[in-house]
Amino acid sequence: MTRKRQDDLPWPASTRSNKWLGQKDPTLVITVVIATTLIATLINKWLTTSTEYKFPFPYFVIFFQVCVGWMGMMVWRLLGSILPVWARAPLFWNTNLRSLVPLACLHTTVLYFSPIFLQHVQITNYAFVRSLSIPATLAILSLYGTPVPRQTTKISALHTLGFLVGILDDLHFSLEGVFFGVIWAILLALYGVWIKQRLPSVGNDVSRLLFSLTVIAIVPCGLVVFLSGELAHIGSVYFLSHPGFWLQLIITTITGFSVNIAMLLLIKYTSPLTHCITVTSKNCIQPILFSLLFHNPLSTMSIFGIFISLIGSYYYTSYI
Repeated sequence: MTRKRQDDLPWPASTRSNKWLGQKDPTLVITVVIATTLIATLINKWLTTSTEYKFPFPYFVIFFQVCVGWMGMMVWRLLGSILPVWARAPLFWNTNLRSLVPLACLHTTVLYFSPIFLQHVQITNYAFVRSLSIPATLAILSLYGTPVPRQTTKISALHTLGFLVGILDDLHFSLEGVFFGVIWAILLALYGVWIKQRLPSVGNDVSRLLFSLTVIAIVPCGLVVFLSGELAHIGSVYFLSHPGFWLQLIITTITGFSVNIAMLLLIKYTSPLTHCITVTSKNCIQPILFSLLFHNPLSTMSIFGIFISLIGSYYYTSYI
């Protein structure tokens, strides 16, 4: 099979070509992504529950994280020949940014829709709404003419069903929550598909893609902060002069970028659908972990739903 043919495989199939990942087994990259997202979640939970810094300006936080990410990449670039060859930054400036503008606009939309989603959707429904990105991805792939095996669709439906079962005993339904939840799921699904489409335009280099998206996002992110009116109220926060507050923001920025890099790698080496199922599988493991570490209660229906979803995850991993 030629290289060109491998790149033309349908997205639900694996298109891995990296030596350290292997040609047939996606287990390693999936495990890395789940571990990275779980560690990031644990760090963020510890920071939000053990510190006094409750900062009520999410749009400024996003803008700060984008700027810090850009500065970090610039430092990486400036280090140049000091680093060994394998650790050097790619040639960011050779990227055709114009071809990435639609994806960058979607990237910025996803960033700023996240706090809106969290505000309007009940916390008990988060995992189920996130799992809706799976059928949304299947629908978008079909619209793009990408064939999806029937077995893949059945296994994906089983995985999503588990999240529905898990919230049946604590379901909070509202038209507002449904609207924002469905929009969020569609945005996440479309984002994954577009990333897979645009990666070849940056030579399948995840760092180049992330740098490009970050550069393009700086201006619209700053504009959103300005229009939101948050800048007029930030000065009233008493802990702005505390080094610990800024350290906390930097730590959450690092964890956020780590999750983004892991997500991009997963999409690169597998598919948008595998990414969705991996992230939702993390949402199965997370409540179990939190129950053990923080004694969060788990209902019988939640445990049953987690069990169904994990069965779906297992069969999906075995199938691909």
